[in-house]
Amino acid sequence: MIGRQEEEVPKGEQGELLPNAASRLTHLLIISEAADDIKRAMMTYSRHTLSWDISTERAVADVLKDDKLQVPDMVVLDITSGLQEAEQLLDHAKAAWPYAGFLAFTESTELNLQPLTHQYGEMPLLYAPSLSSLCAAIETELASFSFGALRGMALPNVLQMLQWEKKSVAILASTGALWGRLHLRGGELVEAYVHQGHVRGDAAALEILSWKAPALSLERSYQNQRQSVTRPIHALLMEALRKQDESSHHDKTPSTSLSEDAEEVMFFKRSQKRQGNAEASRESLNQIAASALADDLPSPSASPSRAAATYEVSIMANVKTTLDSVLNDIEGAMAAALVDYDSGMALGTAGTGVNLEVAAAGNTEVVKAKIRTMQALGIQGSIEDILITLQQQYHIIYLIPGQTLFLYLVLNKDRANLAMARYKLKALAADLKL
Repeated sequence: MIGRQEEEVPKGEQGELLPNAASRLTHLLIISEAADDIKRAMMTYSRHTLSWDISTERAVADVLKDDKLQVPDMVVLDITSGLQEAEQLLDHAKAAWPYAGFLAFTESTELNLQPLTHQYGEMPLLYAPSLSSLCAAIETELASFSFGALRGMALPNVLQMLQWEKKSVAILASTGALWGRLHLRGGELVEAYVHQGHVRGDAAALEILSWKAPALSLERSYQNQRQSVTRPIHALLMEALRKQDESSHHDKTPSTSLSEDAEEVMFFKRSQKRQGNAEASRESLNQIAASALADDLPSPSASPSRAAATYEVSIMANVKTTLDSVLNDIEGAMAAALVDYDSGMALGTAGTGVNLEVAAAGNTEVVKAKIRTMQALGIQGSIEDILITLQQQYHIIYLIPGQTLFLYLVLNKDRANLAMARYKLKALAADLKL
């Protein structure tokens, strides 16, 4: 690749290289007997080809023996002749082209391309595409191209963005001599690896999340068909924050809250008056068993870490109880969530029919926009609730007084009594103890 230099660095994860990321041109490599026809069609189909460097090769063997080939950003690979040559190319790409995306197609409708994704990670697969549909798929992939170095972004923020966008990529993180990768499939963290000690799974994810301000870059993931990570992203982030908090206690720092630097690696910064809330905010409700409350709250003499953990279980159990009550007590209720509109994150969810993580982020913007509008108009007082009426649903956003939190409720319009729903939602919110 023009302008990119490779370094001799350690290998890990089936021979993958730790690359030296650099800015790159958009280089498309087409490998097919009909490569020249596809190139001409692309240049006719898309105006963006004016800024692309498009190379063509007729066979994989020609690519592998060309030691001066410019490193591609994306490879369009014709696999009509079979999978063997494709596997050879993808094996080569693991070490040599960590930032290259792949789109595979075949003129046959009988050839099964799924084994490629199981071995080499997700990629678009097209069966017997027309030239126009192939060109459209290529343009779509390059338009959403997201590989390369990231600067000025914290790892948790990157993870949240990739989760919302449902990306299937690898995040290469490095700090000093340490490096590792987080692999996502459809936005969910499925595999993690730390080169030092060859650590995998949840332990590797927690270690990477504990690194302070690591250098980040996005790569193609060759490992996202594995599933060594068992906990969701938000639970791992909260565990990493907890470990940092415990570490600060061990270091006998004067302050009982996390340092400003430690806060910067999370999605949001906690206000001092809501310190306990933020620490509990992202623990998955599904991972808190009801039996965890069988023990009484610890006495003042109990250890701070155990007291905090038990108190956190109590808080989250209360959130779960409230959300369950919302669904059970309000006629027509379909789904509910408790959301922190400082961060846009759902602290707890219940019900089905709506992607509540997306709804939490989207309705956070609604609340913030309304607050800004009130400030611009000079309107005093606070918002009690916001009602959004759809063709078949009501969406109610009830702001918790004195907190940067709101209860979000989705109602079936045909079954719900709106006035009663708003009354009950307010009463249940009053019982919410945080």
